[in-house]
Amino acid sequence: MSNSNSNKIKFGIYGIALLMMGIIGISGALATIGANFPDVSELAIQNLIAIPCIVVIPVTVLVGKLMESISKKVIALVGAVLFLIGGVAPAFMSNFTLILVMRGIFGVGVGVAQVVSTALVAENFEGAEREKVQGNLQACQMLGCALLVFTAGALADVKYNLAYYVHFIAIITIVLVLLGVPNKKPVGAGVSGEQKPKTRMTKGAWTMAALTFALFIIGQTYSVQLSYLVVEKGIGSSTQAGLGIAFFAIGGFVMGLLFGKVSSKVKTYIIALGIAVMALGCFIVTFAGGMAACHTGSLLYGMGLSMALPGIFITTTTSVDPFSAGMAISIVTALQNLAQFCNPYLYSFIASALRTEKIVFAQLLLTSVLLAVLAVCMAVWGMKKKKEAADCSV
Repeated sequence: MSNSNSNKIKFGIYGIALLMMGIIGISGALATIGANFPDVSELAIQNLIAIPCIVVIPVTVLVGKLMESISKKVIALVGAVLFLIGGVAPAFMSNFTLILVMRGIFGVGVGVAQVVSTALVAENFEGAEREKVQGNLQACQMLGCALLVFTAGALADVKYNLAYYVHFIAIITIVLVLLGVPNKKPVGAGVSGEQKPKTRMTKGAWTMAALTFALFIIGQTYSVQLSYLVVEKGIGSSTQAGLGIAFFAIGGFVMGLLFGKVSSKVKTYIIALGIAVMALGCFIVTFAGGMAACHTGSLLYGMGLSMALPGIFITTTTSVDPFSAGMAISIVTALQNLAQFCNPYLYSFIASALRTEKIVFAQLLLTSVLLAVLAVCMAVWGMKKKKEAADCSV
């Protein structure tokens, strides 16, 4: 592959990555949106985020199946168009039920972006180059998160419905995919019967799927509870707590760019290191006495996630054959979203069982401890993988 074609594909992948965290794009504008729908409950307003989260779960698995017979370029373009239509249309609607329907369509687009981006990395790059591109993908995901959240908040201050305009970012994605992503025919396209390849999930792929579920059902508490902790401890306002998203995104963006170099140094320990840094960041936030410490913890948390998540996806794709990579990525992504959806329910149950006035503090402390335990487990796993690689090279 020439450098010119390689760079075009990369930009196409990075364009898709901008949409991957699109669900939380309008999260900072929910209060403003809700104020303009006085007859709609606060819980219903939160469905603007919840519904696309639910939709993403089955979509990620469906996309894994579709990639076996349909070009990833075509799927990516369809996803970006659905992201654009479902994302922007609510700006012109006053019927809240129809808005929720469009948010469901929008969720389909996000689900497509989450799977196809990583699948394209696995399909087009190998070795150190794959690690570099996967890290840059994570950086662009964080960049997209920051752009969407802050732009939506600024637009909502002008007029509430303008917040939906941030989803016009999908136009950039469509252009980059059209110009850069090759229209490759999948291996399984047009093949039937015994000759058609079969998806084979390995022990390694299932391990990464289970790890992803554990990581996000534990770690999602940070983003859910940060603002509540700041208010509970009386160290800042909700607006100041919102800046934690900025530092989280900055940390993730920087580490995404550095991922290839860091991964080449620590090798099989990259996932363990990432989760350990997440645990440290969460621990600092938990015991923070001021906003500076909160923002430092948020920065570290974003950096840790941008080490762990690319490491998980790279390990997933290298654990299976090329044909099975798409479905393996889909399963891991589906479990990631399922864990994020289940997290509030799990921690609500934990909160009801805790006999303390500092409930949020206790929840985040528990999160820090569980992340540390998970990091130790992955360090042992990394040691085992390193030994296996050494034995194979002998």
